Amino acid sequence: MADNKSNEHLLDELQKAAHTVQNITDNGGVLLAEQAEKFVIMAQEQQIILPDARVEIVARGQKELDTLGMDDVFLQPGTEDNTTLYTDPATYLGNEAKATTSKISLAPVYLEGRTAISREALRRNIERENFADTLIQVISSRAGYDMELLGVRGDTTLPATTKENKLLRLKTGYLKRVPSANKVYWGGESFNPNVFAHVINKVAAKYRRRMTECRLYVSHGIALAYQLWLSKNKATPAGDQAMVAGSVGSYMGVPVVGCDSLPDTTVGSAVYGKILFTKPKNLIWAIEDQIEIEDEIIKARNTMVIYFRAYVDPTVEVAAAMASCEDVAFEIEGS
Repeated sequence: MADNKSNEHLLDELQKAAHTVQNITDNGGVLLAEQAEKFVIMAQEQQIILPDARVEIVARGQKELDTLGMDDVFLQPGTEDNTTLYTDPATYLGNEAKATTSKISLAPVYLEGRTAISREALRRNIERENFADTLIQVISSRAGYDMELLGVRGDTTLPATTKENKLLRLKTGYLKRVPSANKVYWGGESFNPNVFAHVINKVAAKYRRRMTECRLYVSHGIALAYQLWLSKNKATPAGDQAMVAGSVGSYMGVPVVGCDSLPDTTVGSAVYGKILFTKPKNLIWAIEDQIEIEDEIIKARNTMVIYFRAYVDPTVEVAAAMASCEDVAFEIEGS
């Protein structure tokens, strides 16, 4: 049972999380709109994909997101004093660019997290400056990492044998959503940058018109192998950059980003890396606005337990705008 008197001081300290989450337990533990937005920003900012992705805070029970686009030719030769609307309505309307509207279906899953902090640890740290900020930041950062992991690697066919698998089983992630026609099969061959070209070319040109807005998300092994490849090609600006700044660099204008939610896979003595190509804004995390953070002092355990609850749906706007490769072998020299 909660010790409310002891809890009051601890909560006062937690509520000092200024730019983070304030008045945590107001409204029955449900964060207010501004608080929820701040928490989501904190969850995003320390991740790899989430900061650039489309993160939407949606109403509880919302089942769809609206999208708006225009595939038709918009500009036409100008005509002053155009009376075609009255003399030839069919032609007039035929020259009008058609906006396309569609809906993205949402199916949020319920996520919860629980962590405990010993009373002794609280007593040692509660008066330390920024302790409350640090505590909330740790929770939000890990929640963000797990949400990114679910979005990228979700797989409903995994066995529920580990805590990570139990999380990943909840949704079909982006790697699994890539259409078969957009998957590159490298056959376990060694890495070379040509694999990036093959992956990029799997996506229709209309989805990659502005290449600098796209990303090649890669496992860290592939990022390191590419960096080593660049360093051997010192005659190129990218090679110089890799040598001087330790940058992974870009490929044909597309930033190459090492991503820990795309882990390397070891099979026997071989190590294989993964590649996911898309625009970050094509990847969507919908989070219902009823985010809950509650705490409880439990005497029997001599700890404060913090509970986190949210409904989240990692989804994608256009699956055809993604491409992937999951069987690129690599070896780091000297290994």
